[in-house]
Amino acid sequence: MRTRTTAPVLALALGLSLAACSGPGDRNESDPGEGDHLAGSPGGNRTALPSDDASATGEDGAAGGSDASAAVAAIAAAEDEAGGTAFSIDDADDDDTWEVDVAVGDGTVTVEVDQAGEVVGTEEDDLNPAVVQALDAAQVSLADAVESVLAEADGTLDDAELEEEDGNFDTWTVTVDEQGDAVDYRVDVASGEVVRD
Repeated sequence: MRTRTTAPVLALALGLSLAACSGPGDRNESDPGEGDHLAGSPGGNRTALPSDDASATGEDGAAGGSDASAAVAAIAAAEDEAGGTAFSIDDADDDDTWEVDVAVGDGTVTVEVDQAGEVVGTEEDDLNPAVVQALDAAQVSLADAVESVLAEADGTLDDAELEEEDGNFDTWTVTVDEQGDAVDYRVDVASGEVVRD
């Protein structure tokens, strides 16, 4: 008498084939991680941003803990677009875009970045040569200053810029909205020391 083993053998072979096709990027997690892509995004190739995590928003929709990540992503997008170094960022006001000033050569490019991290517009202007020199000498970037302040502050980013004081550009001023109050923090461009005003 002959026993039929074809069906179980085929099922086993199919299961092993499917297991071999999966890789380290094939995870079933509720939160997308770095390098993961969001389903339904154009072309399926937009990398998930920390601001995409709905759990990071408060009851009023404020970004909360992801505010630094969203601002840093906007700065990176603007620097990539303009090909320079960011020295100012203004929060998403009525038009829901970040406005980032980027030093490029002896000029500045203002780059508008939407909440999805996409560049939606640019505008060129002149730039004070002292700003260029200060940016070249700075040990702490605008993105680093924003991250440092928002790690300490209890609020959301309003704006940040390279501040001139007595003819020197040696401080980042980061303004945070803390429960309706605008609070300024100063970050030393050389040491990264954060001081609340």
